[in-house]
Amino acid sequence: MIVAAGEALVDCFPRRRGFVARSGGAPYNWARGLARAGAGAGFSGVLGRDAFGRRLRRGLAADGVAFLGRFSDAPTPIALVAGGSFRFYHRGTALEEPVDLPPARAYLLGSLALQLGRVVPPESGFLALDPNVRPGLTPPAFREAFARWAERAHLVKLSREDARWLGGDPYAYARALARRGPAVVLTLGREGAVGFVAGRRLAVPAVPARERDPTGAGDAFFAALVARLDALAGLGEAAPEPDPLLEAMRFAARVAAATVARLGALPPVSRRLPRA
Repeated sequence: MIVAAGEALVDCFPRRRGFVARSGGAPYNWARGLARAGAGAGFSGVLGRDAFGRRLRRGLAADGVAFLGRFSDAPTPIALVAGGSFRFYHRGTALEEPVDLPPARAYLLGSLALQLGRVVPPESGFLALDPNVRPGLTPPAFREAFARWAERAHLVKLSREDARWLGGDPYAYARALARRGPAVVLTLGREGAVGFVAGRRLAVPAVPARERDPTGAGDAFFAALVARLDALAGLGEAAPEPDPLLEAMRFAARVAAATVARLGALPPVSRRLPRA
């Protein structure tokens, strides 16, 4: 099983009259994205016992994701989403509580839970990291911590904004991380994505899409990337080889394009995903 661990929350999108609520939180999205791409997936995190928490749990069950976390009396955190930007309401919520890592062969970690110290990378198993930096909320100390964890990782996915916040020039930072061991994939929005592994540079173009909501593109890309790598070559104790990584990047780009055409951060269900 591949386990995504970290926060689960509710994204609220403003509308002319009130808000539209969608299940969210990057690790939660990764777990459901893995399942929708055909991987056996689990989610470890802390869910509130409130109506939002029950809704999050039902979403996992609907996609066949094993819930490996726990419930809390603390409320579910909320994010207000507008124009691709987020405002988080997390103090005093379930996001403040530690997340346990169950035994698994592979893990996806990152986002607020990792940044705020709610989850810690494991010592063994395939490790894929997505920092998912939130300027103004991510603590500066995360830069040093992430660089240390990346040396243990087998795959790192960065957005251009992540890389710029973490280390300045995005390409230089991605190359520097790759020289320390992991495969690194840098997503560039409408310019596609580039990968760095085993001294090689890989590139895939963006897939044209009729954009409705850009907020889920990175989460969908990351989940699809890992799921496709697992299907192609399995996830072991080494960075992926260049050829399967390139094919997985192509698949992930198609899934991300399908996701931004929808409201919310989840890709289409498996029967409507782009063909691998």
